[in-house]
Amino acid sequence: MKQVMKQGAQPLRLMARLSAVFAVLVLAACSMGRTGVMPVMLDLGAAQGDTSFASASAPARPALVLETVQAAPLLTDTLVIWREAGSSEPHGYQGYRWVATPASLVDQRLRERLSAGGPVLAQDLTGAMPHLQVRLERFEQIYAPETGASQAHVTLSGLWFEAGQAPRQFRFDQVQDVSGTGAVAGVRALALALDRAMQQVDGWLQD
Repeated sequence: MKQVMKQGAQPLRLMARLSAVFAVLVLAACSMGRTGVMPVMLDLGAAQGDTSFASASAPARPALVLETVQAAPLLTDTLVIWREAGSSEPHGYQGYRWVATPASLVDQRLRERLSAGGPVLAQDLTGAMPHLQVRLERFEQIYAPETGASQAHVTLSGLWFEAGQAPRQFRFDQVQDVSGTGAVAGVRALALALDRAMQQVDGWLQD
């Protein structure tokens, strides 16, 4: 009888040991999660330069529909991208993230900017409104390996659809020297380059 009880107790002791090991692993994982360094969250900041995009004497632009800004696959993540000149391999800054994807940040900023010149809608309420499609092609910091200096590169492309007219297209590239090094300096330069590209879009719409 004692032998049977002894044999039956062995699986129980094994289960107890496994439970204890599992508990230790869970506590360790929780501890690592609490002590892990949270990334610094970055955004585009306040708009720079001319934010009106339109002369006070210019007539208001007719209402348009701005479709959701699309982006290259790399720009649908929150990584802050940099790369070396001549290299096709992108890198993300460690310890830094965008507060939202670059595509989302550009979408919001472009709507705010274009709204200064006339109504900007998210959908066509009449079925006959002009449509603007915008794609973020490039949004990155490029380092020169020889000097360590860097530039912010931004490219916006798009299509304009209006009833009775052939589609029109645009592509605007902007480059801004980065004052300093690292993610924060790069983001400031990206914001400047983006604002200039958006100003070009607004001017193109006025033509």
